[in-house]
Amino acid sequence: MSRSEKGWLLAGCMAVAPFIAALFMPNVDHVGAARFTKARLDIQAFHTALEAYRQDTGVYPTESQGLRALRENPDVKGWSGPYLQQDVPQDPWGHEYVYRYSGGPGEKPGITSSKPN
Repeated sequence: MSRSEKGWLLAGCMAVAPFIAALFMPNVDHVGAARFTKARLDIQAFHTALEAYRQDTGVYPTESQGLRALRENPDVKGWSGPYLQQDVPQDPWGHEYVYRYSGGPGEKPGITSSKPN
């Protein structure tokens, strides 16, 4: 193989290499989107479970009881749980979900992910 042929072969390999790498490397954008989707679905499931909890007990869990009250009876009259099939998971970034509820009239609980910036 001549020098010129080797040069063209090398240039061709360098041009194709990023496409081949893209096939075998996870796409960071897809991973990030999947994490946001997972967090959104978890939070929706928590809200559904919280509504069932409220229907049974007449109140939402306090902030100190937190989301644990959906799995473990916090000694509240009417509790008929568990309201989640599994323990409360961590968010997709490995942190605890944040549950906020001050108990004000007409207020509903807020749940957020502590996603790192």
